[in-house]
Amino acid sequence: MQKSLQGIAGSKVNPDYVYQNLRQQAGYSAEVLDTARTNADNIINHDRTRAFRTDDLSTRNDPRFGRIGGVNEQQYDQALIRDGEIVGASQLKFVGSSPEEALDKLAGKKFAKYIDNGTDITVPSDYYDGIKGAIPGKIQTLQEQQAKALAKGNQELAQAKARQIERYRKIDASLRRSKVSNSEAMQARLNPTLTTVKNIAGISHQAGLQGAKFGAGISGGVSLVRNISAYISGEKDFGDAAIDVVIDTGKGAVFAYASNFSVTALTGCMKNFGSGLMRSVAKSNLPAQVAAAVLETGKTLFKFASGEIDGLECLEELGQKGANMTTSAVFAGLGQMIIPIPVVGALAGSMIGYALSGGFYGELMNSLKAEKLSREERIRIEHECSEAIKALKEYRAKLESLVSQYLIEHINAFHTAFDVMKEAMNLGDIDGFILKTQEYSHFYKWEMNCTN
Repeated sequence: MQKSLQGIAGSKVNPDYVYQNLRQQAGYSAEVLDTARTNADNIINHDRTRAFRTDDLSTRNDPRFGRIGGVNEQQYDQALIRDGEIVGASQLKFVGSSPEEALDKLAGKKFAKYIDNGTDITVPSDYYDGIKGAIPGKIQTLQEQQAKALAKGNQELAQAKARQIERYRKIDASLRRSKVSNSEAMQARLNPTLTTVKNIAGISHQAGLQGAKFGAGISGGVSLVRNISAYISGEKDFGDAAIDVVIDTGKGAVFAYASNFSVTALTGCMKNFGSGLMRSVAKSNLPAQVAAAVLETGKTLFKFASGEIDGLECLEELGQKGANMTTSAVFAGLGQMIIPIPVVGALAGSMIGYALSGGFYGELMNSLKAEKLSREERIRIEHECSEAIKALKEYRAKLESLVSQYLIEHINAFHTAFDVMKEAMNLGDIDGFILKTQEYSHFYKWEMNCTN
């Protein structure tokens, strides 16, 4: 940047023209602030367009906008670039003590080179509506004056009024609302540090809200799986399970908000350090890792301080990095209650848990494939994926245990059944395949009843 808010705040002020100098310098601060806010909003909205002050761009000849860029660019103050191509450019004009006065100045000869060339004009956010609202009245007055001039045969005056009408119409078409008000621009000039802190907090809040939506979805999904199993197995009634889902979803949203807010705030602060090293570090994953570690350990330490856990449990939680979203034993018990057949119910329960966890993991992986996924969201999804993988491994181990423990005595029957079915398939004997399948199915059911 040719000049930051801090640099503009250090500009000299003539004691005889304090107000005029501050207003002019506030206009420069508005350029910096509007550019930063435009880029922040575009990043949050996954828009690849980026705003640049023309003072910060190297001079270039653009087929649409002509010569643009370089210090003290005369035609444009800000350029919008997407994929290396300039897609928009405008002048920022923070002039006048009221919207009506600002409109009069824009319609004057001083700004004719912008209006006549169709340059977009960005005006303060608190002036935009007032300027737009005043234009129809100006045009109506000029039309009345034009009609009177024509009635008197004064063609020269009528043409002059027509040119003025056309200029107001061009102003109306070229107006753009800035993301900065007059008071914000002046505050940025007088107190750049406070302005920077307020903007970091505002952007962090937006990032926090985005994270809260995502965190609520993940936590709600995990809690839903856990509480469905608890309800069916009789560990919870429906009301308690529903309440727990709501509470878990809320906790997930709060934690995700705090995580995104802190990561964005920390990164923003580091990017505003004078040290080039700190600005470079801000581009890495370090801020996210620091914020996540602080939040994780903070929750554990709070529980320890409030007496919810003892010192040993505190150390265990600090070293564990999260908990599994559910256990295979819950689903094995669930399946055994629904299907009261030895082995079969437990197997079904474990497979249900495996399927639910696998489905949840699959959805997370689909989210990771999104091209426009932010870095913070990707880190959080990867963490949830690791938890889902743990659960999947537990279900697999449970299934292997059940097979080894309960089905080993029937292995010969299964081998025989598969051999017979394979032989039928090789011979193309479809009826024989179905018949043998039914025979061994009946045999296994009879054996299970005998076991009961």
